[in-house]
Amino acid sequence: MGDLLGAGESAVVTRVCELLVPGSGAARPDRYLATALPALSPAEEDAVHAAIGVMAGVTSPPAMARVAGSAAFDRFRLLAIEAFYGDHTPPGRRGPDRADVLVVGAGGGPIAATLAARGADVLLLDSGPGRARFVSTVDDEPIGPPTAPGPAKAERAPAADLAKFHEHTGLLGAAGPFGPADLEPWYDRPVPASGARVRRRHDVRRVLLDSSGPRPKVTGVGYTCDGDDGVLRAPVVVLAAGPLATPRILLHTHETAGIDAPSARLTGRTLGLRPARLVYGLLAGSPDPHAGAGFAVEPAALPGPAAFAAGLVDAGHRPLWGGRLAEVVRGHPGWTGLRVLVTDDNTAVADLGVGDEVVVGKRFSTAERRRLAGALEFAVDRLRAAGARDVVWSGLFAAHPQGGAPMGDDPARSVVGPDGRSHDVDGLYVADASLLPAVLSVAPELTVRALAAKVAEAIR
Repeated sequence: MGDLLGAGESAVVTRVCELLVPGSGAARPDRYLATALPALSPAEEDAVHAAIGVMAGVTSPPAMARVAGSAAFDRFRLLAIEAFYGDHTPPGRRGPDRADVLVVGAGGGPIAATLAARGADVLLLDSGPGRARFVSTVDDEPIGPPTAPGPAKAERAPAADLAKFHEHTGLLGAAGPFGPADLEPWYDRPVPASGARVRRRHDVRRVLLDSSGPRPKVTGVGYTCDGDDGVLRAPVVVLAAGPLATPRILLHTHETAGIDAPSARLTGRTLGLRPARLVYGLLAGSPDPHAGAGFAVEPAALPGPAAFAAGLVDAGHRPLWGGRLAEVVRGHPGWTGLRVLVTDDNTAVADLGVGDEVVVGKRFSTAERRRLAGALEFAVDRLRAAGARDVVWSGLFAAHPQGGAPMGDDPARSVVGPDGRSHDVDGLYVADASLLPAVLSVAPELTVRALAAKVAEAIR
């Protein structure tokens, strides 16, 4: 550890962390801290050394109780928790490069927690920032059970949406075509406290396979972290990196392993975007949400002036500029926004571009263009009827990407089976919005979480 921590400081760190989180002393939090110090600013590093000095005299639970709530106490408590439950390998677990299950993507928090609660050694990999959180404010979302969605997001998939699942991929349920009864048991499943290990800044590139047998099987993943390549080993990999990153990983995997089955060739070919735009009106009050045929309209938060101005387009859908832009932004605090979301037909395509990027291509069909125009016209009319003296709108953006690795019973029309299991690779699962065979007309969070619970049950 060189000059980063002196021997006396290392002893203080280990002793204090053990008092705060029993068992963490054996995980060597002093080493964990030493690896984090070089990335800190001088002020942050000074604060860490100062905290060590404050806690040097704390040698017993009563002494700890006297400093509870102090800045030094809070800093050490987070250090102990992070070293023991985060990137470090707790005592009694496997080595740092192996696990029973690798879950890829922060969205896999619930499934990782569920599998860990059943006794599996689960390592959750997140490509996010991963800075040492105990030294400053948390600058990224914690990985674990998700918070309860707000009222606008707590929507279960309508029966009409689920009927498209069977239509698109042959997905079957217990008594025929997949429907609400097949998804209902998986909604509202409690998510246990996470016992999974976590590693941040791990950008998984591909799943590693053993192709020596009759079917390829998972052996681990290849990743990059801070510019270095690495390998993690496990017999089961769950991809929950999102409907852009998950197809990217699958495409790399299929390409590297030479997998050319119909289901593999379908990867990334059925992406839905649920295109949306923001429509703003200058009026006194906000209109109520409205659901229409093929689209939904709901209140939208007004962004700051810069983001508001950057997103605006004119009637020809070209970026707004000049005097008209200045006129619109001048009234910025008074604009009320509606978010207009359109259900598209899963015809976008995600391909590998230069390097490791994902390139998404989309051509709107005549039916989709009519839907987009009708949704915009409805929102404009609604704002005018509510008293708006002026109306403007943004360009299109992807509100809820879905699909890309759809689930189904027909391998010719799906990438994974009804339990999220790859049609082509043993030990490989998908458990995010990539699973959805058809774009939902509501926010997909609850449905994706239900499907993830269904996938977790299948992993034994």
